[in-house]
Amino acid sequence: DYRMGAKWPKWLLDLIATWDANRASVITLNYDTIVESITINSFPSTSMAAGLLYPAPMARAAQRLGGTFAPAKRKTTRLYKLHGSVNWFHSEAFPGQPLYWVNNTWPERVDLERADKMAVSDLDPFIVPPSLDKSSHLLHTTLRLTWRLAAEAIQAADAVVVLGYSLPPTDLVMKSFLKVNAPTAKVPLIVVDPSDTTATNFECALRDHYSVDRRFVGTDSIERMVNEYTDRN
Repeated sequence: DYRMGAKWPKWLLDLIATWDANRASVITLNYDTIVESITINSFPSTSMAAGLLYPAPMARAAQRLGGTFAPAKRKTTRLYKLHGSVNWFHSEAFPGQPLYWVNNTWPERVDLERADKMAVSDLDPFIVPPSLDKSSHLLHTTLRLTWRLAAEAIQAADAVVVLGYSLPPTDLVMKSFLKVNAPTAKVPLIVVDPSDTTATNFECALRDHYSVDRRFVGTDSIERMVNEYTDRN
């Protein structure tokens, strides 16, 4: 929890700051709010909030009770959370209803988080479980839009960097997603991982669609990638 004084590694702080500065498109399968927390807490004097990172339209939870939300004027990282998030809530009975995000990222504003959670106390967390068949969870219109916008981001990319994901053979959904949405021109797919097996997984599955780059595979892979990325940007 960032509010509790978590000590994030320098490479992570540098990476997220560079994403923000470059308005990067970041596609994640994680549910946590680490990216949101670090981004928001980097600009404590602004009205930055988690919802500003989500490209698909969502409402802040407190708005269900008549609250207001004044968006920040600055742009930031575009965070496509394909499997939902621990701070997203919805009605399982009505998949067409809006998604709401809970404000759990501002430091020392537990009162705002408490108000948001009270506003969605009758709703369910929106998290896509790690199953082979995700189709039933893709019925929600906002998540479907998030996947479509993420696809467009890949199609327009000059390079794709893969961090913390191994593309296991059983994940047919992501394999198809990356294939179908590969840019017209073959772009680098940069694998950042300690294991050579991860790079092999991407080469076997996607070599016809991307130029798989192994230079950040092995010891200190993340730190080496972040140092080069931040220096260049």
